[in-house]
Amino acid sequence: MEVSLRLLREALAASERHPVFSCVLYTFLSGTSWPIAYVGFAYARSVDDSVDGEEDAARALSILARQRELMDSVYAGDPAPREGALRDRMGGVVFAWDARNGSRLRPSLAALLELIRFDVERRGQPLPQAELDRYALRLGNASLEYLACFVAPDTELPAPFVASVSRAYIRADALMDLSEDLRMGIINVPAERLEPLRIVSGPLPPAVRSWMGEEADAVTTLFEVALSEARRLPVPPLRRLAILRLRRKRRLLLRHLRAGRRDDEVRSNGPSREGEGPQIFWRAAPAQGNPRPELEVGADVSSAVPGLGVDDDRGVEVAR
Repeated sequence: MEVSLRLLREALAASERHPVFSCVLYTFLSGTSWPIAYVGFAYARSVDDSVDGEEDAARALSILARQRELMDSVYAGDPAPREGALRDRMGGVVFAWDARNGSRLRPSLAALLELIRFDVERRGQPLPQAELDRYALRLGNASLEYLACFVAPDTELPAPFVASVSRAYIRADALMDLSEDLRMGIINVPAERLEPLRIVSGPLPPAVRSWMGEEADAVTTLFEVALSEARRLPVPPLRRLAILRLRRKRRLLLRHLRAGRRDDEVRSNGPSREGEGPQIFWRAAPAQGNPRPELEVGADVSSAVPGLGVDDDRGVEVAR
């Protein structure tokens, strides 16, 4: 089953927040491969968005269970669905195409579904820095391997390139999406920076504000390392694509940093209002037992530190 014009239109409409990525794929891929590559990207985004939209973890996990069942059945030779939910039809087309072409996409697609499941299961639970780093590497590797299957199918991605790009890209997204992630219970602030807290509600704790400032500086440096590794890639199309995407994400990050600084200046020079400023609410940790706070509600924290704005172009390519 190939990508129909109807399905491609639906995929483009479903991922309208990421128009640049469709142009990038069209530029770097042949006329026959870019539609399937984009539908696969739209599929992963659709699953992730559907899961994020489910506050009930059991229902979110049932969506993922359905996708794993669909993946297994189509790769086993069952027909892909032609009707039903868009995400099922997109996934079915990609699985069927890949099954006929060596199943090279399956490991990265399976890894992306597993990482979405991991996000559901970690809601409300802070993770140590080391575990957050492992998560970034796994997500970055799955995303890069997916793209490489189309752009440079016979190339093994160098480990330093994968590690540096994953850290830069995923940590930049974590900073720019911090408010939205907290509202969903996804805590990308390292647990080491949260353990001392005993806060019921109030302004963003100094420990978190300090982390955000340090992380912004660290991620800016990580992009320089990632770009340096990208320039060493031996395959020209992959090298150009990697540099293009890294430069664009870095520009977005810097733009958010500048926007955050402007917002801070306005607040510091203008009259204060009750309730103004970034707020985050935590359930107080018990005196005995697990000292980590449990997230209760996350409000807008986008301007908690000078240089952090609100993301207007989310997207690790393929999945978050």
